[in-house]
Amino acid sequence: MKERCYNPKANGYKYHGGKGIIICNEWLDNPASFYEWSLKNGYEKTLSIDRINIYGNYEPNNCRWITMLEQQFNKSNNIFIEIEGEIKTASQWSKEAKVCRETIIKRYNNGENKEDIFKDSSLKIEVEGEIKTLKQISKESGLSYDILRRRYNLGWELDSLFSESKKNKTKYIEINGEIHTATEWAKISGLTRNIILNRISYGWKNEDLLKPKAKRNNKKYINIDNEIHTINEWCNILGVSRMTLYRKLKNKEDELI
Repeated sequence: MKERCYNPKANGYKYHGGKGIIICNEWLDNPASFYEWSLKNGYEKTLSIDRINIYGNYEPNNCRWITMLEQQFNKSNNIFIEIEGEIKTASQWSKEAKVCRETIIKRYNNGENKEDIFKDSSLKIEVEGEIKTLKQISKESGLSYDILRRRYNLGWELDSLFSESKKNKTKYIEINGEIHTATEWAKISGLTRNIILNRISYGWKNEDLLKPKAKRNNKKYINIDNEIHTINEWCNILGVSRMTLYRKLKNKEDELI
């Protein structure tokens, strides 16, 4: 409490002392008084001290011992939402309805009713007459959710949407009439198997799958007075650091040396 209220360098100071929150003189001047109050008011090692009124001070009538989870619901940045006469924080509603907190807040602000606020927003697909979420399909097929979502957004057909299950790692690929496994194509092209499979997941086809990986040229050349050198070479010539050289170039200083 002292750190929060009186040490400007403490992590929580701006939310306590920085906002004028103090410790009552009874506790501040007599720690034994705080000790006795704590034992009489439910202190346990697993609990944390909390201010009932988040805008009030640390004093007997405004403090209690609660769990860390309960304390999270008493923060000043919590958003309270009333649904059919019941008031809870957005986080509490989220935990109860198993719907994203931000989704609940957005739907509530849009004026939607309770049923619509709590509806499951997961993407659902009909597979062989059965409705499943994409997350369920991901778990069953062995494919990552991100890959499935990307394929769905690209308009893949259901038959190909779930192909290449991790349970069957042999992937045969046909390119211009020639068929090899992903591993064999990797050896032929000099690419890695993962690069080829990732390109397939992005919708690449045929010879595009075997395009050489683009090489990056990290060397940057700079022309000063018709003399061309790399950044490092100019630093050695001028006897300055890279940051100093960048600053001088940015400011377009005539005298670089």
